[in-house]
Amino acid sequence: MKKFFALFAAAVLQATLFASLEFYGASLDVVLVLLVLWFFFHGRWMELIMPALVGGVLLDALSGAPFGVFSLGLAATMAFLGFCALLFPRENAAHLIVFVALATVWFSLMVFILLKVTGSFEVQITLLGAAVAVAYNIAGSVLLYSLRKWIIT
Repeated sequence: MKKFFALFAAAVLQATLFASLEFYGASLDVVLVLLVLWFFFHGRWMELIMPALVGGVLLDALSGAPFGVFSLGLAATMAFLGFCALLFPRENAAHLIVFVALATVWFSLMVFILLKVTGSFEVQITLLGAAVAVAYNIAGSVLLYSLRKWIIT
């Protein structure tokens, strides 16, 4: 229950507060960062598919994007992190930065592809925008990492 409340709060913050702090088309993906932190500390990506779908449905409901884009993107990102865990051990905080960066790039790519397939938006990703998204999410993960005692358990 605590996870779903945290996802709801993260989705609302992402859709309202952090959407207004956009820079080069990128803002902090709080739901993604929260899911990556849960994965990093617990390591069971299959258990995070349902929270990823719930977080995605919340983001889908709060955004103007076609329904299912964020749900599928987050679920695919959790599966991708499961594969990445085979390559990179979850041993220290430096690896957390690698996981957040990889998850951000993969999630952005999934959302970009899904939006292009649906054809409902004209979407462009710039290299600078992608770098800003990675930087935002790394900074957000460091902040949430420091609050892990209250958020991630």
